[in-house]
Amino acid sequence: MKTRIGFMTGKKTRAGARGFSLVETMLVIGIIAILAALAVPALMSIVPHAQLRGAARSTANLLQQARLLADNTQKPARLALDCRAAGPCRVQLYTAVFKIDGVFDKWIEVPGTNRELGQGVRRTVEVAAGGGSVAVSGNPNDLYWAVFMPSGQLLGSHDPWRLIFSSGNKRVQPWELTASKAGRPTLRGLQ
Repeated sequence: MKTRIGFMTGKKTRAGARGFSLVETMLVIGIIAILAALAVPALMSIVPHAQLRGAARSTANLLQQARLLADNTQKPARLALDCRAAGPCRVQLYTAVFKIDGVFDKWIEVPGTNRELGQGVRRTVEVAAGGGSVAVSGNPNDLYWAVFMPSGQLLGSHDPWRLIFSSGNKRVQPWELTASKAGRPTLRGLQ
């Protein structure tokens, strides 16, 4: 039996040894293409779910951050949901600034807290206050906020402060973000 040294490996191989044929290789590539074609639509349906959940979680994190900021600095903090611009809704965290005589002066944005909620959330956030639910598009200013006092409690909140994140697509699960008078955020998926 003749032996020869393989070109790339440097190992001895039998003269009759062979690799995969073109037909075998094309068959494997065809199977991979079919599996990918089946998997891509399933994976693409995950993206809107993830974007909406991410927007809700981002807002919940900023809500908790606003509560802690007010408690730590002993100054009011405000979480603003702003849908006035032509683009997607934004959520921002502000802290109160007072004049020397102790009179409220203005709100200033806390650096690094301005977040975009994403295109899928545009004008689909609902704010419920006092038992009523109002869609963001119904507010002429498209601006909502929650103000936390130095005690960490929501200012003037009798009912839970509530946001509902939905995409308008019935197949994408909506998310509800609530905050009690004590200001503790709770995030849950709605069916």
